[in-house]
Amino acid sequence: MLSLPVGVLCAVLSATRLWTVSSLEDVYSDSVPPPGAEPEVRLYAARGEYESFQICVRSSFRGIDGLDVDPEPLSAEIGPPEIRRVGYLAVSEPSARAFDERAVRADPLMAFEPLFIERDTTAALWVTYYVPPECPAGVYEGRIGIRLGGRAKRYVNVAIEVFDFEIPATPNVTVAMQLEPETIRTFFGLSGDTLEEWRPFYDALAPWRIAYNAAPRFPDTPGGMDPYLENVLYSAASARMPAIRLGMGETLANRLTNTSSSAVSLQTAAAALANQGWGRRGYAEPLPPLPRSHWPETKLSYNRFRDAVPSVKRLLRGAPHPELEALAEIWVLPLQFFDPIAIQRLRMGMAMSAEPAHPLEAARASSSARIPTPDMPYAAAPSDAYDGSLYTAWVSEVPPARESPQWLELRLQEPVSTKTIRVGWRIGQEAADPRVRLATDERQWNIAQIRWTHYLSDTPYDPSWSEGVFDRVKTFRGIRFEFTSTLTGAPVSVTGVELGRPPDPASIAYLSGGARVWLEQGTMSFPSFHADAHPVEARLGPWMCWGHELDGLFGQPLNRWPEAWKQLDTPTPETWPAAGSGEQFLVYPAAGTLAPSTRLYRLRDGLEDFEYIQAAREAGLYDRLFAPNTMHVCRWEHYDSDVDRVKLDAMTTELQQLRIAIGRALTRAAREN
Repeated sequence: MLSLPVGVLCAVLSATRLWTVSSLEDVYSDSVPPPGAEPEVRLYAARGEYESFQICVRSSFRGIDGLDVDPEPLSAEIGPPEIRRVGYLAVSEPSARAFDERAVRADPLMAFEPLFIERDTTAALWVTYYVPPECPAGVYEGRIGIRLGGRAKRYVNVAIEVFDFEIPATPNVTVAMQLEPETIRTFFGLSGDTLEEWRPFYDALAPWRIAYNAAPRFPDTPGGMDPYLENVLYSAASARMPAIRLGMGETLANRLTNTSSSAVSLQTAAAALANQGWGRRGYAEPLPPLPRSHWPETKLSYNRFRDAVPSVKRLLRGAPHPELEALAEIWVLPLQFFDPIAIQRLRMGMAMSAEPAHPLEAARASSSARIPTPDMPYAAAPSDAYDGSLYTAWVSEVPPARESPQWLELRLQEPVSTKTIRVGWRIGQEAADPRVRLATDERQWNIAQIRWTHYLSDTPYDPSWSEGVFDRVKTFRGIRFEFTSTLTGAPVSVTGVELGRPPDPASIAYLSGGARVWLEQGTMSFPSFHADAHPVEARLGPWMCWGHELDGLFGQPLNRWPEAWKQLDTPTPETWPAAGSGEQFLVYPAAGTLAPSTRLYRLRDGLEDFEYIQAAREAGLYDRLFAPNTMHVCRWEHYDSDVDRVKLDAMTTELQQLRIAIGRALTRAAREN
């Protein structure tokens, strides 16, 4: 062991600052202790919860050679903490959510080893305690020893207030991520799919409360099921997954071409899950998202899958449409197509449409948008304007103009008599005073005198609509709307047409016992998993599920690493180079395993926050603890995709205070009972 002269030792101790910061702050080499900062921390956790903070070490006298840590058990119930070194990721391209101009970001968390700290440089240690489920509620105190080279040693005092409720081992909200096995194979030199090869990686992913795919692909033949199921069952059990992925998209579709053998394989997988008590956790995507012209193929494939394995949930990515709504038990919804009423209907198993008051014979239009747009997930059709659903719309391919108007024509099965009509619009694509022509047969169209009153929406989810009143009651079998302009110059978009009376709500069918609705992670600009985003954003994904009444998040890549990392001089650089801003990965390659990021820790904290909310609901405390504006930017009523740093700083404080308030309220309730 190295030793220092007494005078030098005293100087090192007096010139070295130790202090603690929250896990929701980023620490950099130039970070300095704020006024009043001390080497002490008070943490708050439920039973079965992980809780982290950071120890910052800075020397202004000289470098510290051999900084080491002596983690001690906090008590007989709470063992020693896990210690990791905070490293950095070089951001080559700032994201839209970058909250300052730093070129490097605190993100990788490698296993701790004694380290050297240069003079006038700050190092951060990430410290995580786990509170076992059997730990009694109360306050526990202890300390962590920090060796500053040689025999110099300082202490950080730690107190944990343990709340009297337990975080369930299996999460109540699903975060389904994408593991890329081929990337791991190339980085670590793996050649097979045996559990022995993959176990270290599954073990590394086990603590994070996330679901992900196992390494092997769904097998081509029933004979390949054993190694596949061995991987699936081990990874699902170790991570306590609430949803277990059996196959996705094109890969699975290619293996379902032989219906007899594929049915056997799927039934074998379903039976294996059922034997573990997971009979309703399995899901698969029978076919990748296809354009509207291939919807008959989609329906055939999804129905065939249901017939083969009814216990395995079918996942479908995209916005719900009446033609597809009965196909899936899990919908993965892009954020731009979120609608609170539509989500409610999906979760309750209700149809997205009602029967129009007057049955349609045919619909035509001057043009229809042929490709998906940011406002439409599929090609438009004229019938979408008259299908009894407010969540579909006909959209013209081009904006209407006086010299080249766009038109929509509806022909009905029987004559209609009415004096009023009503047209619904997509917000931002409302037409200005459309001309109306009526026909009583298939040959002659006559202009009708009509007076329009417009009711434009000023909120994202309230529809825009216009009411038209004829000069007298009209009887017709055909109605044509002619558009010469829109209020914004965009293509015109009609969500619905009502002729005298709306569709009958009693005709809304119940299709199933309800579907789960997950949010497609890649469609959210906020909150973000970019490494340069505000630290709290990685924690807010589960809060978005709460605020939008959704069941999970889907699609975030875990390990889409830059190719350049294969040529690194050291397997654990202090600063990792990156392409972009880290949005394609949440773990890093380490020696024979995977190392987490600060973003993954914060995501797990958000998943644990969700359990606090669930516990408050179950204890009847929700209404007392949650006001209408609590965590307001995560609620669909107040959602803002461009939240600034000031609001996020305030939200960080609000989140921490709310969590403590919930924990203490649950503890009081437990004692009273």
